[in-house]
Amino acid sequence: MTRYIYGRAMPLHDSYVEASTDITGEQYEVQLIPDRSVIQLDTIIGATVQHDYCEEIGRSDKGTLDIVVNDTGVYFRIHCMTDRARRTHARIRRGELKHCSLSFTYKSRQIIEKEQQAAQLTRALGWEHATVKVNEYTEILIFEICVCDHPANHNTFTTTNGHDPRLAGIDWRMGRG
Repeated sequence: MTRYIYGRAMPLHDSYVEASTDITGEQYEVQLIPDRSVIQLDTIIGATVQHDYCEEIGRSDKGTLDIVVNDTGVYFRIHCMTDRARRTHARIRRGELKHCSLSFTYKSRQIIEKEQQAAQLTRALGWEHATVKVNEYTEILIFEICVCDHPANHNTFTTTNGHDPRLAGIDWRMGRG
């Protein structure tokens, strides 16, 4: 019986927020993910555990990783053909790995009007020393998908249940592997 690992590695129409602090105050960088038109898949995409390339569990060029990009996100299915992939499948079933992440290169553009809106909001909240930088991705080139327990975006998920309602409407025949 073939086992699979499924997930959503990147939700679309969403954002990532990175916070940092220096002597000038709080700084927030917001990256907006507009829609699937900005997503490109690299020639070879690897699937790993915790971004560890020694823990590879699938690859698009080996037929063990399928990727579907639709209007709601970047979804994947890993065919568990190796012992490492089967062990990872068991860890997901036990709830040890609930999320995923990905590695990508990108181009983005700064959105001044959204930064001005954010500045007004932070001042209204009393955050006088907070700055917000807002960028929108214009191109994303994905080269790795990773199952993990500490994602940058908590709207990701992994599952071993192919009938999970979050996968409804995904046509794996349209995936690239």
